[in-house]
Amino acid sequence: MSSLTTMRDVTASEREELAAQRIACTFLVKACENALFCLGISAAEIGNADEARLDQRAADVMREILGSWRATLDILRGLELKQTWPDVESVEGWLQVDPASWNDPLPASRRLG
Repeated sequence: MSSLTTMRDVTASEREELAAQRIACTFLVKACENALFCLGISAAEIGNADEARLDQRAADVMREILGSWRATLDILRGLELKQTWPDVESVEGWLQVDPASWNDPLPASRRLG
């Protein structure tokens, strides 16, 4: 992966867009968690083995979706902390960005692990 060295300040409108995306993603995470809870209750009440198997598979799919939304939320939260980011305008450009090369690392208090 190539690293891009040209950085630019994050604009106010980009910050607002990130905040809106984070809020929407937070709702999606909560909805997935709620759906998993409901599927758990539903599976406990089902006497039919076929329906229970389908509910279990639905719960497996929902866990995968939830994991994806949680990962997206972590990315959005990390981006909100950045003061600058690579000067790219396209998806193709972002695919070339090496996050390790960013000059604006996350504060130690926000790093995972």
